[in-house]
Amino acid sequence: MFGRNENLYYIFVAISLVYLLLKYYRNNFLILFIILIFYDGLFAYFGSNIWNLYKAGLPILLLFSLFWNKNMKFEFVIYKDVVIYYFLFSISFMLSSFFNQDNLTLILNQYSKYFILFLLVFILKSHSDFQSHFFSEKIKKLVTDLIIIQVFLTIIKLYLIGLNESIIGSISYIGGAAGTVFPVLGFIFLWGIKKGEFDTKEWTIVFLLLLVGYASMKRAIWFIMPVVIFLFYYYVPGKKLSKRLLYVIPLLPLIFYLGVRINPTLNPDKSFWGRFDLDYALNYARDYSFGEGREASKKGRGGATLQLVKTLLTLDYSQRDLIGMGLKPMYTTDYEEFDKLGFDIGHKGSANGIFQTYVTSGFIGVLFTLLFILSILNKIKNKRLKFAIIAVFCWEYFFYTGIIMRTQALSFLLVYFIIYSNGNYLKVPNGLNSKVRYVTAPVVNNKQF
Repeated sequence: MFGRNENLYYIFVAISLVYLLLKYYRNNFLILFIILIFYDGLFAYFGSNIWNLYKAGLPILLLFSLFWNKNMKFEFVIYKDVVIYYFLFSISFMLSSFFNQDNLTLILNQYSKYFILFLLVFILKSHSDFQSHFFSEKIKKLVTDLIIIQVFLTIIKLYLIGLNESIIGSISYIGGAAGTVFPVLGFIFLWGIKKGEFDTKEWTIVFLLLLVGYASMKRAIWFIMPVVIFLFYYYVPGKKLSKRLLYVIPLLPLIFYLGVRINPTLNPDKSFWGRFDLDYALNYARDYSFGEGREASKKGRGGATLQLVKTLLTLDYSQRDLIGMGLKPMYTTDYEEFDKLGFDIGHKGSANGIFQTYVTSGFIGVLFTLLFILSILNKIKNKRLKFAIIAVFCWEYFFYTGIIMRTQALSFLLVYFIIYSNGNYLKVPNGLNSKVRYVTAPVVNNKQF
């Protein structure tokens, strides 16, 4: 029965793909690319052969969109730090793979994810300059539809399949981390295009995005989403108490309260709609992330980060510490095989984003990965907005799975928001009277950054 229901579910997923193609695709490779990256789960459902062809085709499709538009101009001088750090990242990535004898298919599979992230920066920036209406309106409407479709597919999933960690809308078929990160980035995207001014419709979408996390049995979403909403409604605009903020503040504990009660692992009754016990929920989160007592460094994603810090401070590094063990230990082993490698963490699932980079490319890879991604995040012109986005990235990389850089749909949401926020498209409410100021890139020599 479950198999039949899963098949029926993916019929709905396929129908949604056809709908978007008919509505938006007009011989534009970038539009086609954006639609397809949100359907990784559909292609994975059809098996590894189809999935591998899909993954191989994505960077090719993005390159087509790069060369198809003759008007595109790439400001490499302005983004030279991104180019330099991506080049250094690529060297560290390839050297580790070469010394550890990774196979070519695995190398291309993993490297293409970062290559796509790199290309998106320049392609979206160019579109925002010479096709500003296309960039700010058509893409914005498309991505809004893609987000809403994920919500509808989640409702269908709950009806046909029930709670399932790995199936997340059309985005994921294997691995459930997107169930936490996608709602967060979805909220940030909506906050950007609505200029921080939500009405009932937008708040409804936000609560339905939380349903994505619930349907994939994610716990972290109930802790991180209230923090993110607070950052973008209080810290980013630099507000003191205002009428709008007074409406938002009660939503934050409500989100946490509901999450604790409907998630069996976060309440002492271990059931849906169990008792709310704040101490129990916080203690569970602490023990899950960092472990208990002397075993703290061996459990959880937070414990993995602490262990890396301890290793770094010893100043006594092996070759494995410096250049890693290549891609195979992280991406071709099961839990038991990974445990035998002796990384001294709870299990393979405890390997957060930074620990995964350490395993594959060592501390050198960690350094250049951070420099590369931070060079992109540093392009956000509004300082408070920049710090908020960096904070979200650091939480996800140091204490979660690092999936933003390795899932094209999430990478796109991040890069699009960064470029969008630097144009004349985004205004941020400021001050007690909710006046607005425009978050606009500076102009130098008649060219907007």
